[in-house]
Amino acid sequence: MLRPIRGTVAANHSGSLHLLYTATFISMLLLVPVFGWLVSRFRRGRFVPGIYLFFVSNLVFFAFAFKGEATGDWVQYSFYVWLSVFNLFVVSIFWSFMADIFHPDQAQRLFGSIMAGGSLGAISGPVLTARWVETIGSGGVMTLSVICLLIATAFAIILGRFERLQHQHQPAKVIGGSIWEGAVKVFRSKYLLLICLLMLSHNLTSTFLYNGLAVLVNQEIVGFDERTRFFSYVDLVVQILAFIFPFFIT
Repeated sequence: MLRPIRGTVAANHSGSLHLLYTATFISMLLLVPVFGWLVSRFRRGRFVPGIYLFFVSNLVFFAFAFKGEATGDWVQYSFYVWLSVFNLFVVSIFWSFMADIFHPDQAQRLFGSIMAGGSLGAISGPVLTARWVETIGSGGVMTLSVICLLIATAFAIILGRFERLQHQHQPAKVIGGSIWEGAVKVFRSKYLLLICLLMLSHNLTSTFLYNGLAVLVNQEIVGFDERTRFFSYVDLVVQILAFIFPFFIT
């Protein structure tokens, strides 16, 4: 639901995208060590809901701050950077959580269904945004996203408690690791390093295409809600193709 709004912000400021990319990069550099520190010191039962509720509080602020065409530039800049950081951390935390609470046999049986649910959410989200953004505005779309995040937080708490009940004889543990452990493992593993290079190549290519689309939308489509609807339909087509290719071909 939120990605089309970020696309609109990018189109509104297509001449400043290089600055937004730089701000996102710096934010990631600053926050990844903080994330590593939190992971190494807090139990999963507190850490996962805490991170989700932190992002919920951020999104509540943006829901009130966004006023369509009247939204201030700095609010739009902040939202663009925030959503990029949000996407990284929430998806990473989700799959780390899934990997922690399910053993390998369960993962082989369940992860396909979990990913299918994610695909259905990625398809339905842009549809909801496209249908309702002109009626309830971008702030209303963000409010719906807050509700979905709160539901996800509740499920995370329930799953965490269920998992603890299954292992009552074991004391609660922190997630563990150190601040730099992930980065060190990447440079020690040729396999992980090649994955990072693959991601780098993908991001370089997609960034050029994203820039071109943002400039084109800025030139051809007028209005905050109209641009959001357009990016919703683009996202919808992408997610449907992303679902069809793995399901029917791969």
